[in-house]
Amino acid sequence: MVSEFSYSPTPEILDWLALGRLGDRFNRSIRLWKLLKYFYGKPNSLPAELPKYFTYIDFRKYFFSPEHPLSDRLTTEQIKTECRDKNCICKKSVKELIQGTISPQSIKEWEQKITDKMGGEVIKIQ
Repeated sequence: MVSEFSYSPTPEILDWLALGRLGDRFNRSIRLWKLLKYFYGKPNSLPAELPKYFTYIDFRKYFFSPEHPLSDRLTTEQIKTECRDKNCICKKSVKELIQGTISPQSIKEWEQKITDKMGGEVIKIQ
């Protein structure tokens, strides 16, 4: 039985997902958090059409836009350039990915904690 992933994108959780290197892996940790929410969050976002055991190839049809590049050898920048769908998750900003998980009143405090975790690199999502 898989546990529910009910964690908010706190600086501590994001740092853990970045393996202690949040400064280098901030965007990656946000996207990994989003994937964990997609797979294990409530409500479960996995499409019913996915088989019980599925591969990345099965999954990407539902998670990414049909216009998202299929090659696994492209860099992040190449993917963003080649994907023409502005609604694809690869085009989403940090603000869009965490929308609704951090109250507007807490955003400034969250940004400051992230900045502190990243060693002073200022993060602004507003």
